[in-house]
Amino acid sequence: MPKLHVVAIPVFPDLQSLDAVGPAQVFGSANQTLGREAYRIRFVSSTPGIIPTSAGFALHADSLRSVPPKTVDTLICPGGEDDALRAAIADKSLMRWIHDAVSASRRACSVCSGAFLLASTEILDGRNA
Repeated sequence: MPKLHVVAIPVFPDLQSLDAVGPAQVFGSANQTLGREAYRIRFVSSTPGIIPTSAGFALHADSLRSVPPKTVDTLICPGGEDDALRAAIADKSLMRWIHDAVSASRRACSVCSGAFLLASTEILDGRNA
């Protein structure tokens, strides 16, 4: 049986919806093409449930605890406007989870200003990004 890859996308209030939904769609389309679930896409948040986006609609997120960092194969950090990013960076549990997921995952990336989330974990220190 082929391995199931967990794609984790941490979300926060007023994130840029396309930064989260776009990558999720790519992995969802890969599942459709393969005819099986090769990628399990998980939106996660320190406050699970309904997460408003800057586009005016909401996403549903599971708790950070439901996706242990060591289970994450691919981490994708979405971006947002300045105030939303600052609030996300101030969320200690979210940032600790992102740090641990970056350290444990096979790959980590960001979309647009989501790079500031990765940079805030200090994981990018000394690296080109």
